[in-house]
Parts: sequence; structure tokens; C-alpha cells
Amino acid sequence: MGGAGTVGGAGGGGATSGGGATSGGGATSGGGATNGGGATSAGGAAGSAGSTNGGSTSGGAAGMANGGAGAGAGGAAAGQGGLTGSAGAGGGSSVQSFSCNLVIGIDSTGEWFTSGFENQVPNDRWEIIFYHPAYIEDWAKASDKVYTLDPTSPCAMNANNPDRVIFNVFADTTDSAIGNKSAWVTALTQAVTNLKAKYSRLKRVDLLTMTRAPNNTPCDSTNASGSSVAQYVDDAVMMMVANGPPAVVASPKFFAKDCTVFASNAPHFTDAGKLVIAKLYGDYYSAEN
Repeated sequence: MGGAGTVGGAGGGGATSGGGATSGGGATSGGGATNGGGATSAGGAAGSAGSTNGGSTSGGAAGMANGGAGAGAGGAAAGQGGLTGSAGAGGGSSVQSFSCNLVIGIDSTGEWFTSGFENQVPNDRWEIIFYHPAYIEDWAKASDKVYTLDPTSPCAMNANNPDRVIFNVFADTTDSAIGNKSAWVTALTQAVTNLKAKYSRLKRVDLLTMTRAPNNTPCDSTNASGSSVAQYVDDAVMMMVANGPPAVVASPKFFAKDCTVFASNAPHFTDAGKLVIAKLYGDYYSAEN
């Protein structure tokens, strides 16, 4: 299983595009070019070759890489930031075939979903459940309230039994027991088990980490998890990638253009930041194939 590549925003994506290109046996998406670096204008172009979504029928780990914000043709759309290519296990369904895509997460997930994201994707096939708290520890408990919540802006078909879940993962920062890779893998494994039990049509779970500041460097050192993602979280997500069913895919790593999008209580966003981040996610998910 391969690692997710990055599409950097403001130099934030400097990892190799499609680092996980071998993850479903797909072609070397991005050719391993350093797509986050703004030094070469071709950085993003090389990554575009691997735009197949991880877990799709092609089985390729997406190395979709638009390059750093200063990378000429490789720059992220509208300079809003960047993202990484997803790493998939292969063998899942094409994203175009899903009748209902359910996003689940915390309050800040709802901030970008309801701030213009739905205007970019097929709204009748997207919905969200967001709640506070809706940490991975909560989704790991089958009896938790999160499993009783109805979706907001429900899908036109199969709203209560989606075939895809995009799980925006975040943990309780005050819970020291969850601050390591092993604990995350345990919680994510149980959460995926619960989702599979609840949704009989579920074919794929995308594990989406939180929005990152440029270079994954915290904007506020006293609230690191609000604008950056710990390495053990990325490692845990990659350990979860599996053929399924349901297939489990490591979603792209999304980078903000700068720290101005984050509120003082990040991972929440400022009002202006909500619009910027909604477009960042919307640009990606509206272009899936």
C-alpha cells in the first residue's frame, strides 16, 4: 500500500506527488515529481498523470498533483491552497457510480460543506452529518449519538444508506490516550466496522484528515492540531487502506494557502476562510472521476 501524494498550497505540499502510486497497482501517478516545491513550473504537470482516484476501478493510488502555489502551471486552482493525491487499495467503484456520498465529521467539517462546497458538486448526491463532538472516538462507539443523527441536505437517493462515506477524522485533543498511531488505528478500525454495519450499501470509506496550514506547520504553536496533522495520524490512515469491502482509501491532504483562513479556535475557520476552504474541497471533489 502506498502513501498519498501531495498537492501543495503556498509551498505546503512539498512531498512527492503520488507517493503511493503503487498502492492499487496503478501507474506511477505524478511520477514521483516533487510537486509541492514551487521551484519548477512542471512540478504539478507531472502529477496530473496520476489523477485516477485511489480505490477506483483502475486501482491506482491517485497522485493528482497540481504543485505548489508558486509552481507556475502546477499551481493550485485559484491559489486557494493544495491537496494530495489519494491512496487507494484498488478494486472499488468509480466515484461517478456512487448515488450518495456522505461526509461525516466535526463542526468545522460542516463549515466548509455548507459554505459553497455543495454548489460545486452534484448536490443531489452529497450530504453531511456533522456534530460536536464527533471525534473518531465517538464514531468508534456503535452506541454513540452520532449514529442517530440524520444527514443535512440529504441525497436524493439512498440518503439513509449511502454507498460512500468521506470521514473527516479528528480526535479529542484533551484525550492523551488517543495521541498515538496504535490508538488511532484501533479507533478507525472500529469506526469503519460500525459504518459497515449501519450502511448495508457501503462500498467505500475515504479517510480525510483535517485542513493543513502551509508545509503542515501549525499557525498557532499552542493549538498545533488546529492547523496541522501529526505524522502518527497520517501513518494510522495509511495503515487503514484496504480492499474491503468496504474499500478504505486515504484521501488527499488538503493545504490552505495561508493561516488567515483559520479562526483562533482552529480547526474552525473564519467566515472568509470558510468560503476559501469550501472552494478548495469543491475544486477537488467536483473533478473526481
